[in-house]
Amino acid sequence: MGASIGYFSVEPVAEQKHRELLSLASKANEAYHWWCESICISETPDETGSVFGFTKLFCLIGDEVTDTYMAFLDICEIVRFLTTASERLGVEWRLEIAGSHFGKITRSGPDDELQAKLASFLEEFPGDFESLRSRPRAEILAEWPDR
Repeated sequence: MGASIGYFSVEPVAEQKHRELLSLASKANEAYHWWCESICISETPDETGSVFGFTKLFCLIGDEVTDTYMAFLDICEIVRFLTTASERLGVEWRLEIAGSHFGKITRSGPDDELQAKLASFLEEFPGDFESLRSRPRAEILAEWPDR
């Protein structure tokens, strides 16, 4: 499964806010050990002035349960980052996974649809995720250093 999460500003982003957003993303990427890919915000806005980004979610490691669980944790971290960016900079976001709508983040946080999709995400996949939930994330990362 080579899916990515896409995040798109709902409205154009002023140049100063865009620079601040890039700085926040850089700091977030340094502070978090990503499973597959880090947050990647476009250096240049699109033709309407909106900014966007994509993060590949799955490493295709041969252990689909672990790959899915770790992708889920990264999705949660991306949502936290975009929520913080929205609160600080007033940038609202539309999210997609594999080209399908996944929800929105407004100035007041993730919308109901996004919260519901996060709550049920792992239920959409086969596998026993409970054993992974009890393990520290760092331990799982260490188990797969060559991903």
